[in-house]
Amino acid sequence: MWVVAMLALAMLLPATSVWADKKDSPDDDKETFREALTKGKFGVSLRYRFEHVDDDNFAKDGNASTLRTTAWYRTAGYRGLRAFVQFEDVTDLGLDDDHNSGLNGVTNRPAVIDPANTKVHQLNLSYTGLRDTKFVLGRSEVVLDDARFVGNVLWRQNFQSYNTAMFTQESIARTKITYAHISRVNNVRTSRFDANNNLLNLNFDLDRAGTLVVYHYNLDFDGNALPSTATTGASWNGAAKSGEFKFPFRIEYASQSDNADNPNDVDADYLRGLFGFARGPWTVTLLYEKLSGSPQDGQFTTPLATLFKFNGWADKFLATPTNGLVDMALTAKYKKGPFLVLLSFHDFEADTGGASYGDETDFRFVYTAPNGQAFWVQAALFSGDNGFTDTNKYWAMTSFKF
Repeated sequence: MWVVAMLALAMLLPATSVWADKKDSPDDDKETFREALTKGKFGVSLRYRFEHVDDDNFAKDGNASTLRTTAWYRTAGYRGLRAFVQFEDVTDLGLDDDHNSGLNGVTNRPAVIDPANTKVHQLNLSYTGLRDTKFVLGRSEVVLDDARFVGNVLWRQNFQSYNTAMFTQESIARTKITYAHISRVNNVRTSRFDANNNLLNLNFDLDRAGTLVVYHYNLDFDGNALPSTATTGASWNGAAKSGEFKFPFRIEYASQSDNADNPNDVDADYLRGLFGFARGPWTVTLLYEKLSGSPQDGQFTTPLATLFKFNGWADKFLATPTNGLVDMALTAKYKKGPFLVLLSFHDFEADTGGASYGDETDFRFVYTAPNGQAFWVQAALFSGDNGFTDTNKYWAMTSFKF
């Protein structure tokens, strides 16, 4: 309610509010409310994708051909206020019976969770009339840090959004404070989960020493449709430099416990260490990531994350196994001009007991044309152990914005 009251108050304040001088006011603020409505910005994006899945757990392969279309409009500013709306449509182009979309009732083929759907993906009001401060109220995409804990899942055709009241403050030098209250999660399966989630993220710019982030994420889902947990952690990342070389790094630790009405006991932790070197168009990194787990202490979970981005593109570890997960990965990336090539090797083991889950090779090639259209070819080849089935996935896609 306090956010609503603040936005209402802003409508009554003069344009020369004592809380924000001219240089702090948005560049596109208009003199009248009518101008703000009629002189906003409009955009459309298209993304077509063909996905093929060969999973040894199924006698038949999965094939999906989908088109994601979005259209959005953002008003210009008026006394620091802006409105934003984005519509999203996912259309199946003829292969609806050849995969399990999550909604089409197909169960004898592998899943490709891109169900056909048309919806209002984002609808929010923002206010920037206070110095170095921004309020956002409504349905929005929320991405914190690298989306390991909170993300918009932009790989799937239906992106994830949240009903949220969010506040960011940057008046302290080199410091950004973000708080978000999430009352509903709108996920990629088009499911909705009511919640009382409170997220706090403190970002400190350490200049040449990198970035330090401290966070506390308190998740409380109605009916425990998703795991209710409290997670506290910190990360330090950056890149040391020596001549033409850079040495990217990230060190992160978090602890997690059960929260609210979670019927399961959770006493788990998370550890990530990434180190590498880069020169010119080349970057090579070595990753160690652990999500702890055991039958006695539960599993470390990240239900709001952009999960596809982590632990291999074959999506074998969207849920943390009972005995946890250790992911060791070597990645080489080449990016020059319009071309990007990436090759990654993963080895997966249990945190408790050390059993092998398998290994995976991921490949990505992207070409971005002069007109901005991107073309992707991608593959994930997973070889499983101890109950994890061999799975190969292939993608061909293109995207364009105007």
